[in-house]
Amino acid sequence: MNDFAMQLVDACMRSVGRLRQHLSHQPTQPDASKILLTRMRRRLGSDYRPGQSLPRNTVDDLVQEVIHGDEHVAGVPAKPAELRDTFTDKHQIFIQLADGWRLSERGEMLNKAMFSGLEILQAPSDAHALHRFAHNHLLLYPETFPLLRAFAPPGSEKSALDRWAGHFFFSRKVNSVTIDYIAWELEHLQIVRKGQGFELFRPAPAVIAYNFVDAYLQASDMRLDYGVPIQDIVTQLNMYFREARRYLLSPDWQRDLRPSGGPLMKREMGDSQLRLERADFLWLTEHSLVEPSLVGRVLREMKSFAALQALREKLEPILIKNTPINEHDYLSALSPDENELSR
Repeated sequence: MNDFAMQLVDACMRSVGRLRQHLSHQPTQPDASKILLTRMRRRLGSDYRPGQSLPRNTVDDLVQEVIHGDEHVAGVPAKPAELRDTFTDKHQIFIQLADGWRLSERGEMLNKAMFSGLEILQAPSDAHALHRFAHNHLLLYPETFPLLRAFAPPGSEKSALDRWAGHFFFSRKVNSVTIDYIAWELEHLQIVRKGQGFELFRPAPAVIAYNFVDAYLQASDMRLDYGVPIQDIVTQLNMYFREARRYLLSPDWQRDLRPSGGPLMKREMGDSQLRLERADFLWLTEHSLVEPSLVGRVLREMKSFAALQALREKLEPILIKNTPINEHDYLSALSPDENELSR
């Protein structure tokens, strides 16, 4: 069995295992979170030093300031336990110590493509801090990525998400309840913005990466380490968000995802061509930026049928338990036929 193919299966399942810590899309209070982010940055400001211990009551005091200062944020009651959980367990902005708290650093994040608490504090403005928080939120709930295409230019109403109810992505089933959560979060975390319709606003690094991988593989016929004309990828990305070339070719999104690991795509042929190498695809897969069924399609193109079968066997119990609308299509992407299995 191909070593890289099995590494890819393992990377995919590490991503799934991390996501399955929360079996469904958990509600977030985006308006209350925005206020807490702002107050956290005001309180700690430039005085905080990496690794500094904060008093035991730091998080609870911040939460209570939001609860009592804005009892009904945008008309929605703020729930203290849920808000606290968002900033500690889920987003890992605060790390608990024996005698208090401190802000997290990148190496401690369960998903290393997420911004740490320290990086959010150090963002140049509250708007940038919210953008980083929204990026993290998408990596916690990557089943949102495919749904964002409902807001392709010139935009749509949030009801366009309804068609995705019952579908399965990234090891989770999206239902009508989670659709409501997602629609609220996308607007209030400023991932989409109202114009003619709701459209993607300043796509987060995770959004650019997810769509880049998909567009690259469509253009390369699922082949990795293959040169693809930049314009072919840009043409695909233009279907999803405006100014695609500018966002794609900026080094910022790659540096934000992997500050010390180098670029995630290689530019060649006088910057007219892009290449996604195997090692970078592996990294993107492990960090929840590649949908598992797409990994299956890559394994099929590689003719790594034993690895493809292994991936199906790991994902099928999760899929069947959720009984999604797209169960047949999803399993088809993970299914080598009998002739392929014998190769």
